[in-house]
Amino acid sequence: ARGEGIEKRRDYIRRGEVAAATREKRKKELQDEIDALSPNLRGLEDNIKELEEQESCTSEGSVSELYEQRVNALGLEHLDVAQLHRLIINLAVELDAGDQVAEMISNQLSPHYDEDGGEDTDEKTPQNNELENEDMELIDSIHWIHSDVEEVEESEELQAARAKMDEIVDKKTLLEEKLKSIDDEESEDFGNEKEFWVLKGECFESKADQYVYKICMYGAATQDSVSLGKWDGFDNDHSVMKFTNGAKCWNGPKRSMTISVECGAEEMFHSISEPNTCEYVGKFSTPAACS
Repeated sequence: ARGEGIEKRRDYIRRGEVAAATREKRKKELQDEIDALSPNLRGLEDNIKELEEQESCTSEGSVSELYEQRVNALGLEHLDVAQLHRLIINLAVELDAGDQVAEMISNQLSPHYDEDGGEDTDEKTPQNNELENEDMELIDSIHWIHSDVEEVEESEELQAARAKMDEIVDKKTLLEEKLKSIDDEESEDFGNEKEFWVLKGECFESKADQYVYKICMYGAATQDSVSLGKWDGFDNDHSVMKFTNGAKCWNGPKRSMTISVECGAEEMFHSISEPNTCEYVGKFSTPAACS
């Protein structure tokens, strides 16, 4: 059995070395792809910044013109100075942009007063109750003036640049996640000659008393559905496997499992016992331990 185990161990080592070489090759490919994206990202960042600056200047002018057009459409010529002042105060309370709108209203009224500041008497002054209603109507109109003005739509060119930027960032993030996954796998201890790599993710079961015990290499250990701990690495030159920090025992410690690794022609999980409360032990035979 030992001779068969040793032969299999050689195959395990070969497969582990091939996997390591494949990982290194894949890491280089991923890093090259990430590096190739960096100039594109920098170029897009500069392009977006330039477009934003251009459109900021354009949009400020467009907003100002739109405010002016909408104020002109209100028709404020019938108001005298006192009525206008009251309206401005109401607007300042109602709107964050009250000062800006008030200035525009004042500019709108200037042609309707003579050079001495007197009121143009040709205009008909409405009655007070009519003025109150008109004040409310004008306030509603000012909401219309202010609405949607700040949300100036970006140009198709800027939208396309942002979409391309998002696409490249998403691709770069995905590549970096794949690269990290390989780095995480490389950080695992697969043995002095990578002989345990073939067992990564493999699970083995054994029944003892009324329970089914299960271990998953580099994963977790369970007793039926109860956690006996998560993989905590090898000990004593790969002759011991540890699973720790499992489910807490009633009035006791957190469960754990310690497994002795021994040479065998096949993988087999066996000899489970509980020498101390919630501290489980077992044995695991594998060609990876043969020498």
